[in-house]
This record gives sequence, structure tokens and C-alpha cells, in this order.
Amino acid sequence: MSRTACDRSPATVSSATRRPSRMMATRSATASTSPMMWLDEVAEEALEVVGQDTPAGRRLVEMRDFYTYLLAEMPAVIERWQQGKKPRT
Repeated sequence: MSRTACDRSPATVSSATRRPSRMMATRSATASTSPMMWLDEVAEEALEVVGQDTPAGRRLVEMRDFYTYLLAEMPAVIERWQQGKKPRT
């Protein structure tokens, strides 16, 4: 029986199990995106079970879309944060 993202913690989800289109948006991001990627994957797999046209499915679509947005924005957020940091003394 194959394991789903729900069966794995964010730290153990391999890059081979993630969708390439979503990975492209996060290549330059740090490992801090791993929990978001895991939640994105969980939402996608849950949608396959409950369907998009149910109350739970509509909430999962919103969850998936939110994490997809965060994953796409994270590289720019990290870069802005690094540029704005004060040097340590």
C-alpha cells in the first residue's frame, strides 16, 4: 500500500513525491517551506477523497490555494528579509 502525505511528516516528504510545478516556485527557498509543501500535498490528496464540490472540498481548495500562494511568494519574502537584515556585530 502506498503512503500518502498524511502518513508522512513534513521532514520526510521526499522531493520525488512533490509535484514539479510547485517545486519550481520554491527551489531558491530554504527548508522552512517544507511544512507548507507538506500541507499543500495533504490538501491535494484529501481533495481526491472528498471531491471539490463538497463543503470539505471547498475548504481544502482554499487551503491548497493558500499554501500554493505562500510557496510561490516565499523565495521573494526570504530575499527581502535577507536584504533588510542588519549585520550582526
